[in-house]
Amino acid sequence: MAGTGTRHFSTLDAMRGAAALSVAVMHGSKLGHLQLMPSGYLAVDLFFMLSGFVIANAYEARLAAGLGARRFMLQRVIRLYPLYLLGTGLGVAVIAAGLDAGWSGAGLAQASGYAAAMLPVPPWLDGINDHYTLYPLNDAAWSLLFELLVNVVFALVHRRLGLRGLAIWVGLAALALVAAVADAGSLERGWSWDGFAVGAARVGFSFPLGVLLYRLHSAARLPRWPLPAWGAVAAMLALLMIPSPGLPSEMWRDLGIVTLAMPMLLSVGIHAEMASPALADWLGEVSYPLYMLHGPVLTLLVGLALRQGYAADAIPLWYRQLGMLVVVLACAPVARLYDMPVRRWLTGLLVRPRPVLR
Repeated sequence: MAGTGTRHFSTLDAMRGAAALSVAVMHGSKLGHLQLMPSGYLAVDLFFMLSGFVIANAYEARLAAGLGARRFMLQRVIRLYPLYLLGTGLGVAVIAAGLDAGWSGAGLAQASGYAAAMLPVPPWLDGINDHYTLYPLNDAAWSLLFELLVNVVFALVHRRLGLRGLAIWVGLAALALVAAVADAGSLERGWSWDGFAVGAARVGFSFPLGVLLYRLHSAARLPRWPLPAWGAVAAMLALLMIPSPGLPSEMWRDLGIVTLAMPMLLSVGIHAEMASPALADWLGEVSYPLYMLHGPVLTLLVGLALRQGYAADAIPLWYRQLGMLVVVLACAPVARLYDMPVRRWLTGLLVRPRPVLR
C-alpha cells in the first residue's frame, strides 16, 4: 500500500482485505436464497476512497517532483493489469469450456479483443451474454475502468489543486452523487452501461475524498475518533451486513454510509495500528487477487454445478463458499508467484529509468 519513502497503514490493508472478502461473499450468496453481506457493493466506494488516500500517499511527492502523467498512468496500468488479465483469461476459459451459456464464438472473440486492451465491451455487439455489462468476461473489472479514469484526472490537475480546491471538488461531487443516486435509487450501479453515470459519480466523490483525507492527515488536521483499529474493521463489516431496505430508502442508507460513516472509519484506520500486523498484511495482499478472481471462479463453480444437475437457484451455499475459501487461500501464492514477478517484468520492459540530473 505504501510507495518509496511513505508510511505503511496496516489498518487500511486490513479494511481493504475485509471489504474484498465481503464482495466475494455477497456475490457467492446471491445465487441462493440466503443473502450474506447484502450491502457488500458499498465496499467498492471504500476501495475508491482507500485508493485516493494510498495513491496520494505514494505518488503526490513524486508527481510534485516531476513525475509526468504518462509515466504515472503507465505505472498504474502495470499495477492493475496482470491480475486483471488472469481473471479475464479465466473467464474466457470458462466460456470456451461451455460452462457459461449465451455466448457465441464470434461474441467471445470480440469481447476478448476489447478485454485484452482493458476496454469495456460496447453494448451493441451480438453473441455476448449480458451485453450491457461493461466487462462481461469478469464483471468486477468495471471498477478498474473508473479507477483509471479518475487516476488520469488526478495526475493532470493535482499540482493546481490545493486543499480548498480539493474540498470544493468533493463538495460538488457529493451533489453529483446525490443526483445520480436519486435517479437510480441505489448505489448498486456502475457495472453496466445503463449505470455508467452512477459509477462515475461514485468514483468522482470517493477518490478525491480519499486524497482530501490524506492532505488533512499530512497537515495534522484529520480528526481522531475514539475507536481501535479492530473496531474500525468490525464496524465496516457491520455496515456491509445491513440488509437492503428496498427502494427508495436504500438511496438514503447508501448515501449515509458512503458520505459519513466510511470517511469516519477511514480516518480511524489512518490513525490506529492493528495489533496483528501479519494478519493485516495478509488481508492487504489477498484483497486485489480475490477481487479480480472471485467472479470467474463463481461462474466456473455454477457451471460445474449445473452440469451435475443442480438448478441455478438451488446450488448449495456450502459448495459456493467452499469454492471461495479455496480462492482466498490461493490468492497470496498468486500474488507472490504471478502478480509480483509479472509486474517487475513489465516495469523493466516498459518503464525506462529516469535520467539523473547532475
